[in-house]
Amino acid sequence: MISDADEMAPTKLQAFVDRYRRGELTRDDYLEHLRRDYHSVHARVRSEALALLDDLPEPERTRELIWFADECQWRETRIAIVRALVKQPLQRGLEFLIHLATDDADLGMCCEAIAALGRSQAPLAARYLATRYQTGPGALKPYIAYALGELLDWTLYRQFIDDLQTARQNEQVLWTQSLALALAELNVDACIDTLIDMLHAQPRSVAVSALLALGKLAQQPDILDAYTTHFVKDFVEWQMFANARQQIELRTRWSIEDDLDKIFDLNTAFHPRLILALNRFSAADVREGLEFFRDDKYRLRLAEVLARLPHPETAVWYDELIMSEDLSDPELTAILTALQHRSDQAFEPLLMQWRDRCLTGSDDALFETWLRTCATTLPNGGNILAASMLGDGVPDLSQARKVIFINELVDYVLSVFGDAPRRRIMADRLEAWLHIETDFPVIGRLLRAMGQIRSSGAKSVWLAKKYLRDQDVLPSALQFFQYGSQEHALEWLLSILPRVQNDRATIAALLRAMAAQPGTIAAKRPELDSCLGQSLQGAHGRDTCLAALMFLTRHPREALFQQVLDLTNTCDRMRIAGIVALKSFKKPQATATLAAWLDDPAESIAGRALDSLTAQPDDEARWAILDFLDRRIDDVEIVDKVVRDLTPPKRSHERFAEQLNKLIAAHPHHPLIDGLMQLRDRIAPLTRANQARHTSTDGTVHEFDHELAIRLNGFARLDEQVKAALRSAELPYLHPDVFHGDVDKSTSIMEYCKAVDLFLERYLGGELLFPKLRDDLTAFQNTVYRAGLNEQHPNPALVVEGLGLQGIAAPEALPLAKMGRLSQLVLNGRLQKTPWRFLDGLRAWSAVLFLFVRAQGRDAPIELPGTTDQAIVELALHLDHLQKLRNPVAHRRTLVAFADIETIRSDVAELFVVLNRLFP
Repeated sequence: MISDADEMAPTKLQAFVDRYRRGELTRDDYLEHLRRDYHSVHARVRSEALALLDDLPEPERTRELIWFADECQWRETRIAIVRALVKQPLQRGLEFLIHLATDDADLGMCCEAIAALGRSQAPLAARYLATRYQTGPGALKPYIAYALGELLDWTLYRQFIDDLQTARQNEQVLWTQSLALALAELNVDACIDTLIDMLHAQPRSVAVSALLALGKLAQQPDILDAYTTHFVKDFVEWQMFANARQQIELRTRWSIEDDLDKIFDLNTAFHPRLILALNRFSAADVREGLEFFRDDKYRLRLAEVLARLPHPETAVWYDELIMSEDLSDPELTAILTALQHRSDQAFEPLLMQWRDRCLTGSDDALFETWLRTCATTLPNGGNILAASMLGDGVPDLSQARKVIFINELVDYVLSVFGDAPRRRIMADRLEAWLHIETDFPVIGRLLRAMGQIRSSGAKSVWLAKKYLRDQDVLPSALQFFQYGSQEHALEWLLSILPRVQNDRATIAALLRAMAAQPGTIAAKRPELDSCLGQSLQGAHGRDTCLAALMFLTRHPREALFQQVLDLTNTCDRMRIAGIVALKSFKKPQATATLAAWLDDPAESIAGRALDSLTAQPDDEARWAILDFLDRRIDDVEIVDKVVRDLTPPKRSHERFAEQLNKLIAAHPHHPLIDGLMQLRDRIAPLTRANQARHTSTDGTVHEFDHELAIRLNGFARLDEQVKAALRSAELPYLHPDVFHGDVDKSTSIMEYCKAVDLFLERYLGGELLFPKLRDDLTAFQNTVYRAGLNEQHPNPALVVEGLGLQGIAAPEALPLAKMGRLSQLVLNGRLQKTPWRFLDGLRAWSAVLFLFVRAQGRDAPIELPGTTDQAIVELALHLDHLQKLRNPVAHRRTLVAFADIETIRSDVAELFVVLNRLFP
């Protein structure tokens, strides 16, 4: 069920790109149209726009993809952008991915960025990931190991062998599998005995991973013969077994001469893994074989081979096989470029041998390549660069070469970005250089470089603040502040506003820098309001107007509301930006304007209007959304957005619920009928509460409620649904004459558990879990990764440790299966979209408490004040125990004695005491 506009969108976009290819549209017009589609509420339209960006040339494609990622509010589209960036990896794209992969606040996006870096085949990515593996959180190690295998980077292969043993001992399945496959890609035959032993392992996924790895590594055809019976029972596993054995048999037929002939065939390309295959031969045999290709025509191919050969003697072979006095600058540049695929301190003498020629010659490409190779190939490359170039002060270089040197220093810092101490050391060196540099273009590049490496030390910030006063480098100082927020920076930036009011380019940069800063701005700032007003009127150009709207999205100014409102009646780009800005203005006029744009034929405008309207606090906004829902009920993505984000009105609950009931009755088979009913139920408790205040209660029920209020703490404040379930549960005690003797009383247990379930859905779910899931899914995903529940077969002891429950919860007491299922639903986002579908009983709430709820002050997605982790765990265990008592009753168990239900009756009474204390 999608709208006609969505059906036609791909066709329209394709027609648009055809016009661009024929030269009928300028690049600006092409981008303008695609940028409008970035905001579509429909995934198909956004996906089509993303695909059409491939028609742009580099580096514009990468620049636009990054801009798209920053603008996009849909996580799945951001993930698609991350994956698209590595199709043609450029420096800008790698830098963006490295920053994403280092952000531990979003481990899910870290994993996506790490996977993308693994597919990039870039030496910078390999160096960064090797550092991140050693310094990053343990939850990321499986993903980094696999990525390094894809990159064919064997820097850490010895550590991988040791870690494989550790992962197996700790029963960390995902890490074990990733290491086995990575070692196979790297052709490390030292792990073959371990892999053979893993063929017996459980779960089966470990054995299958070992089988795949052996298929790439083993050399004896009969090595798998003893394990035929292990794989013969499953058809898919048997096919894998047969393929692995076939690979081994084929490999035994290849000699070293065959491998070398294929590698040195200059008429065909070869896969770099073929070089790693030479690892199965001795160093002496490989050296002898390479001697046959000691010829000028093979020199560059030989350089590629030596750079990737895993044998430790390779550094010496360069002098023997490649080095020559007649090497041209382009040849030496190519040799150095190939060497960047290696990380080995043994190559320092070789690089130092070429140092003077590269640094003092006139070839800038050779100069740049030597610096990059030092930074990439040598583990202490940053120190060597600093010692070679900086000395005690400013390097004695031309302006152009200083900029090249800064670029390579930034590359080095990116390669060790996961290592905070090394990053800080290099930031100190850049600060020292900046302090004494006098060349303004170089000063500007140094400021931008400190922003790129996210240098946030007091001295860096002080230097950036100092250069805000210097017009020659002001744009670079502003860019430093655009890279991240700094305390007090907002006031510093506001202070320079009067002297840049007539410089449109500087105003745009200033507004973007201020938008990146936290804090609030005083209501009376006439100079700011004047500048923003002029920008919104177009006095400083369209880019400045867009920057002003972005600023107002984060720092709304009451005096400028009408101008923002007026901009929604201009071109599509301004309209979308204005609609986004209106989300921050909580005014009735904003509601009226946003509601008018809900039916715009452009899906992006309608989608952004809907998003901004859900943030408005007035009831008129809710009624406008409900009317829009009625008109667009056949559009699944619109319905999904409304179901997740619409909140109850402050007044007229009955009429609102009545409208929802009519909608549900008219569409009983809607794909999101469960979501619509859940939305109705979020409104219904308020309706029932209103009715309860105005409707007389049956005398018998009133007397019954009086008795329940005595037995159950806080009964009076319970939701009507909970009260109804408790009344039903107490029927055997209300009418003992009816239930006397051989009359089944098991329904009481069902109703007691239902009452607790309904209470938790309202207070733990509706008031805490569901809003937090909607607003900050990444916090829940981070918890899953840290607990190791992203694996199919987690180790219970490590789960307890990852959740910080050592000494509080025993591993065997956890409802691990339910916790694992909920964790997968958190990772794929389904729990965020339709939580009511999956939180289906007391064990589910028990899993939620174990996973995501902690005492106030603990690092957890949900914090409960006035309690302890011990109390939360005891509640979770109590809920799991009740679920165990309920399950047999739900499956044909009959209870005829009052004593059979008395225990659970007492348990529930005690439980409500706890629940009312935790959820007042």
